[in-house]
Amino acid sequence: MGKDNNLQERIAALESRLRGLQEKVNLAAIRDRIEDVAAKLRELPAKVEELRARGYVFRSFLENKVKVLGKQWDEVKPQIEQELTSEAKRLKQALDGIEKRMAGLRGKLGAVASQIAGTQKVAEIEGAVGDLEAKTAAAERTLGGMFDQVEQTLEQTLAQISEIFWTLEQGDEASFQMQPTEAIVIAARAEWTSAGSKPYPEGILFLTDQRLIFEQKEKVGGGLFRRGEFVQEVKWALPIGQIETVKAEKRGILGGKDMLIINLAAGAPYSQIEVEVKGGVDCRYWAQQINRVRSGEIASERAVPVDEEAEKAAREAPTACPVCGAPFTEPITRGMTEIKCQYCGSVTRL
Repeated sequence: MGKDNNLQERIAALESRLRGLQEKVNLAAIRDRIEDVAAKLRELPAKVEELRARGYVFRSFLENKVKVLGKQWDEVKPQIEQELTSEAKRLKQALDGIEKRMAGLRGKLGAVASQIAGTQKVAEIEGAVGDLEAKTAAAERTLGGMFDQVEQTLEQTLAQISEIFWTLEQGDEASFQMQPTEAIVIAARAEWTSAGSKPYPEGILFLTDQRLIFEQKEKVGGGLFRRGEFVQEVKWALPIGQIETVKAEKRGILGGKDMLIINLAAGAPYSQIEVEVKGGVDCRYWAQQINRVRSGEIASERAVPVDEEAEKAAREAPTACPVCGAPFTEPITRGMTEIKCQYCGSVTRL
């Protein structure tokens, strides 16, 4: 009785594996991946257009990546579909053969010698099922390998676009205004770790093509019975020319802290600033981007040229009050139409 039960359990396990194979031999997982890639590629141009419409002017390579990805997909997709159809047909034929053998096995189990014959047949079918499972997995790997590179580059591009949209959202929520020809390059969650005593200010680190800005943006003073207060204010805004060197450094357990050590020129508000960039952001990438802005290399990434009228207006903007001659202390920012002298109170049109 025990042996018979064991045989029935093996047969039940085989039937379960065959049910799983019915979907796998159709290569449904690969079909889903293909459809997912195709859908994301269809949406990609609109995503790039949207971020341009929202004012992001850098990473001009995005438009070309969209074109190249589309071309690569158009070339490889027919090959994948042809191979997929052929492989699915071959695997389905093998599955049909196994299912016929299973049906024959069920018919023989009522015979007198069913235990011996059944055990042998089950072992044979188990071997065939294992072989088909291996062939199905191999087919999935082969087909997936035909478009792995396109899929990986697509996901990388989508991650870059997602990062840009987040950066734009932070820019929209910022408490400061951009200067007339200034544009955001990147942003990240950050902690100003050289601010003095703990708790250190936390907020957003912005890199533009003209400045490095740290804006505190957090709830402070909260506790068990205290609600705390939300603070959002610029702690420092450094003209890019005041940055002399930037060093990226991994600190903490297993290098889990991504630090930026920024040395500043004479006349800057600090001689050195240390910032931890957070959210999985690599400090080496940030240091590289700051240096690209410092060298002017970032200009080669512009997808949208600098507004000539805004650039001319910035060059011609007054630096001193025409009435009393005192220097303007308020920075001229994008969209300003007038500036008020804090010394004599007169208003100058821009």
